[in-house]
Amino acid sequence: MRTILFLLLLSSVSFVGAQSKPLPYRNMMATTQEKAELSIVRTGVNHNYTWSFNSTGFASHDYPVGGSSSDTVSDWLFTPPIKVTAGAKLAFKYWVYGITGTATPSDEFSVWYGKNSMNPNNGSYVKIADLTNMISSQFVWKDTSGIVIPSTADSGFICFRYKATNNWFTLGLDSIVVAIPGLSIHQPETSKLSMYPNPAQNFVRIDCSTEIASIEIYNTNLQLVNSKSVGNNQVDVQLESMNPGYYIVKIITATGTLYRKLTIE
Repeated sequence: MRTILFLLLLSSVSFVGAQSKPLPYRNMMATTQEKAELSIVRTGVNHNYTWSFNSTGFASHDYPVGGSSSDTVSDWLFTPPIKVTAGAKLAFKYWVYGITGTATPSDEFSVWYGKNSMNPNNGSYVKIADLTNMISSQFVWKDTSGIVIPSTADSGFICFRYKATNNWFTLGLDSIVVAIPGLSIHQPETSKLSMYPNPAQNFVRIDCSTEIASIEIYNTNLQLVNSKSVGNNQVDVQLESMNPGYYIVKIITATGTLYRKLTIE
């Protein structure tokens, strides 16, 4: 088997000694700065495919089909160090796809939390979630409902592991959220929702299969910049007073809270 013991592919500057991110932490992968915060570490075979960023704003990993059956691709996507002193919760959107509809024994999509080193072979790491067998269609997104991050006296990394051997096993990742007061953690979606146009200019229309109680819009600094009480299944939100950029829309419905990214041009 051909292996690479440790290779940092993205962000050549190590996070050792870097300033830790305070809570709350959110990375929507929508801006150059957000993407630059995430680092790729490879502990398996060197393959053409690794973590990459889609132009629409999410991370994905393509499949290693065609490689040697003994070569294991093992690529990790790291957040910057995040200060977690009293525990926290993690949420994100994801899809996992296997061409056969199932994962093979060598496949893995898991979430880890660790500290002391960006090398998973050397640091102190613990697996906090395994989503390998949550197979769906490509680009059909699922929400996590709150993954517990253990308490630590210092800062640690959240990392997402892709592992596969000669198999069509792909995945996508978006909207990383760590313990955001007010926005809370993603809840599993039970309502169907559409938001358009997006990108928007003067207004955005939101349609939902269940009654919308209220709408809140946050900027990338997690400041509330717009809110509206609704009370029905459709609402137009006026955007004329808001600056161009990326925003987070929180939609509170009768069956739970939904989140969407909004771009204002």
